[in-house]
Amino acid sequence: MIVRKSSVFPASRETVFEKLQQLETLRYIAKPYATFEPIGEAVSTWTVGSTSAYRFRLFGVIPYGTHKIHILRFDPDGAIASSYVLLAAEQYNVGACWVHIRNRTGKRKSSDEEIRELLGVPEGYAVLNLVALGGKGEQKRGYTEGDFDKSKIHFERY
Repeated sequence: MIVRKSSVFPASRETVFEKLQQLETLRYIAKPYATFEPIGEAVSTWTVGSTSAYRFRLFGVIPYGTHKIHILRFDPDGAIASSYVLLAAEQYNVGACWVHIRNRTGKRKSSDEEIRELLGVPEGYAVLNLVALGGKGEQKRGYTEGDFDKSKIHFERY
């Protein structure tokens, strides 16, 4: 079984960027494949410098650990462009992977400097991330109700 998910944001660039900063947008895009429940104080809008933690569940029922999100920088152009590339890749069944570059160290210089040098990116530009595209390494079958170990599902309390 192949499942395809696409999201359409019929709005201006500014509105789309505003929506990308909200937890509800992530929930909308990820649904029904994953759910995110805030741990502690609920953060509805991500801002630079904020940190939030979430209980992540595959298909809303399979516990998949706690995930922390710390916002270092939120660039409208980079965030929107990368998000659309990832969504489009999934829609066309192309494998895609976000590669974080900002504030990372390469072999000799910062990752940003090494990537700019490798790709010939002019001075005055920064590389926030890369999106690797290619064939998917495998096609996974969809989960069925029988695949879930219901003894590991907890509601409200562990």
